[in-house]
Amino acid sequence: MSEVSFSAPSTLLEAAQAVAEDEALAVAGGTSIGLLLRQRLIEPTALVSLHRIPDLTDIRMTESGELELGAAVTLAALARSATVRETFPALAKAAEVVGNARVRSVATIGGAMAHADPRQDVPPVLTALNASVHTIDSGGSNRSIPVREFLRGLMDTALNEDELIASITIPVPAGAFSSYFRFTPGSVEDYPTVSVAVGGMRSPDNRVVGLDLALGSVGSTPIHVPGAELCNGAATPQDIHAFAQHAASLTDPVTDRLGSDRYKRHVVAVFAERMLNDALPRPAEVR
Repeated sequence: MSEVSFSAPSTLLEAAQAVAEDEALAVAGGTSIGLLLRQRLIEPTALVSLHRIPDLTDIRMTESGELELGAAVTLAALARSATVRETFPALAKAAEVVGNARVRSVATIGGAMAHADPRQDVPPVLTALNASVHTIDSGGSNRSIPVREFLRGLMDTALNEDELIASITIPVPAGAFSSYFRFTPGSVEDYPTVSVAVGGMRSPDNRVVGLDLALGSVGSTPIHVPGAELCNGAATPQDIHAFAQHAASLTDPVTDRLGSDRYKRHVVAVFAERMLNDALPRPAEVR
């Protein structure tokens, strides 16, 4: 590999301008880029570090009532944040099961989104919670892109070559709830074979008035499954079973050492149904 230059700008705009140069890559935690470099799958001419840029590690609630996460927030910080654990426990759970403590201490949420590996834990949760990715380009222009549109395919995103992720925001509606489950038949440090994330909101009378699922590791991106038909307290166990089967039918898993495509669809259906039964109140529980 040819010689690689290194820079550490102090502003996000400067970093975006540096990344706009030919074959330059931004680096936060470097966990994914490090692997790709060692495997010679990428050969950048320059690495642009984001570690000197203020605000990129902030976790805060905005005045408009959204949870805002700086792009350089590590998964370890995400997992232990009281704000995240109270607001979206599924997001904290997904962050705390990635790899091992050493990986979580450096891997960042922005890096996870930019890497766009469909086996990751955090993107399905952000998909279920209708999060948005906020970017800046080399000219100082900003964009807000729903995660459901940002992730386009295997290691493919909506980012332009001169664009960087600045932050990720998640709306926090009244009565918000979330849950996350990953199935790992091998090592707990491995990518999940199947993962299911649920996000939604409950009204004061205990009705679920908003519901979304996202399925991970069973397609080229997290698969979003809207659950509006199960809302408002009318869903029966039969409805939930049929919906879980429908969700599984939308997947496109790959047969590999962890199981066949048929097996993985079955696992999706089983755990989606269990999680929905836990999330949805029985008709008698709706006041």
